[in-house]
Amino acid sequence: ENQSGDLELSQFKQESKVYQPPEREVLSLLDTTANIHHVTVDRSGFQLGPKKSGPTAMNHPLAMAWKAEIVVVGDIDGSLMIWDVKGVEIKNIDTPRSVIRKIKFGPGKGNKRFLVLYGNRLDIRDITEGMLSQFKWSKDELSTLEVDW
Repeated sequence: ENQSGDLELSQFKQESKVYQPPEREVLSLLDTTANIHHVTVDRSGFQLGPKKSGPTAMNHPLAMAWKAEIVVVGDIDGSLMIWDVKGVEIKNIDTPRSVIRKIKFGPGKGNKRFLVLYGNRLDIRDITEGMLSQFKWSKDELSTLEVDW
């Protein structure tokens, strides 16, 4: 019985793949004028790459989420912009004026839903369908700092 267990463990170790990090990765940084800077990270360190000019109608952007060719940026006034980087199409979304603290896309390759965290509200939106759900709370009930999907 013990040999059988050892054999199964041995097969599992042979079949499982060890994670190998990519040789090179690209990070995206958002500056205070909504430009996106690409930084290449490899074994030799960091290297600042090309800059992509972002939507200019933003007032001090604070949050960004990127998935496939879509970038969502939120600013200090609560403005939300959806930016198709390849097509350079920009869509402005009117939201109640409140500081956007975090934007995060949902998991999954085809999932176009994203969440937006404000001081006392959490919105779930879809790139094409718009607002899907909203959760509000009083500032006395909950003080949020971070959210993850």
